[in-house]
Amino acid sequence: MTTTVEGVWIFHRHGDRTPARSLVPTEHLEAEKSFWISKIPSGMTFFDTLCQQFPVQIHESNNQGQFFDVHGGKEPYGFLTFRGMEQMKLLGKNMARRYHRHDESQTSDTSSSSSSSFLQQWNIQAYSTNYLRTVKSVQCFLDGLLSNKDTTTPFIDPGPTIHVRERSQDILNAFDRQPQLMKKLVQDVVSKESFISYDEKLKPIAQRLIMILPGLAKAANYGGPSGINWIHASDHFVCREAHDLHLSSFSLFHNDHEMDKLLASLRVDTLSHLAWRFRQWYQSPSLLAAIVLAPLREIEMQMKGQVNRLKSNLKDHKPFIIYSCHDVTLLSLLYGIGADFVATEDELQEVAAPTRRDNGEERWKYWPEYATSLIFELVRDDDDEYFVEIFLNGKPIQLISQLQRNGPSKERIDRKIKLDEFTNIINDVENKSHIHAKIEDDQVARDMSTWTG
Repeated sequence: MTTTVEGVWIFHRHGDRTPARSLVPTEHLEAEKSFWISKIPSGMTFFDTLCQQFPVQIHESNNQGQFFDVHGGKEPYGFLTFRGMEQMKLLGKNMARRYHRHDESQTSDTSSSSSSSFLQQWNIQAYSTNYLRTVKSVQCFLDGLLSNKDTTTPFIDPGPTIHVRERSQDILNAFDRQPQLMKKLVQDVVSKESFISYDEKLKPIAQRLIMILPGLAKAANYGGPSGINWIHASDHFVCREAHDLHLSSFSLFHNDHEMDKLLASLRVDTLSHLAWRFRQWYQSPSLLAAIVLAPLREIEMQMKGQVNRLKSNLKDHKPFIIYSCHDVTLLSLLYGIGADFVATEDELQEVAAPTRRDNGEERWKYWPEYATSLIFELVRDDDDEYFVEIFLNGKPIQLISQLQRNGPSKERIDRKIKLDEFTNIINDVENKSHIHAKIEDDQVARDMSTWTG
């Protein structure tokens, strides 16, 4: 049986970025800063050029219409790199190949014919969190999506506008939208005895990291006896490895090979503990609902609206919605929809499924890499039935609800879920929590960029 894609909703993490903040001692600060400056476009000129192709509208209620990560002397920290821009353009090109419905009768190989034929099929809308790196990422994504799919010819005509929505309507970052609520919900988790007991075990690792990277002692953290910000600590490893920089570079033990070995040994514990902390948060029904209900309800509503239009024979352009966001956003959505590889052992045992491992590692330690994409497709089969298919980096994922329905068969199961089942998954998230889909006003203005990758 054949299927037709009738709508696409893409959540993507931004591309490669510099560390969110400097952790190095004062004597190495300028040298480190110079290194990261060399990895990002100079000033805002490149961004201004992108804005000519893909304009940006930031709602005034969202940090007075200004990016969170630009002002206050933050450059170059937390900025999208040249590498990140290329990652996003490549992702856009891959999406063009996946969803392009180019009329084979057309012989023109110009960028305008390629982009216009795509725009004739799809109604592209783009949204972003209020960060320069996420806005620039989706601009690069659109450049790759709408450029000639077989060449490097850029997209020239003015394209879709990127919207940073009103703060109370920003579905992509609950940490910015409702900082007081999120702080309370996180505190409910980190104050639990089980959390404190496990986090305490990582205190020696944290102290070793502080010895090498004194900035970790000064950075705000979000609870637990380990006492450091594990996102910043993870940054140190991820960002340096991405740019072939010694792990000890610019630290108190600058380019010390023995210290490089020690840091390499601390890497796994650091990245694993970050994943563990967020796993505790996202297993809190109320905290998870506060993050994922808004985006899941939005795409559910839009899918049902598209189905109604198709049943009424309204053959307008298909929705192609792009959400530029963060690692913690994508991770929360995976927990919200019940991806099997982030499921609890109890959930897996209920469906008689083994705890999954990849290369000897528990799969729940998964963390979304830069330019990761999570795609929700609305598909129609030959019988005019509608389903949802979900893909992570282009590969279908399996949900706990599917295992419950189909059993632990070793054979490949159908990854499609009925639209009603998708609704039930969202209802289940809401019913288990004390948070309702309505977004309450939270007027505290605060940059929560340290939550976001």
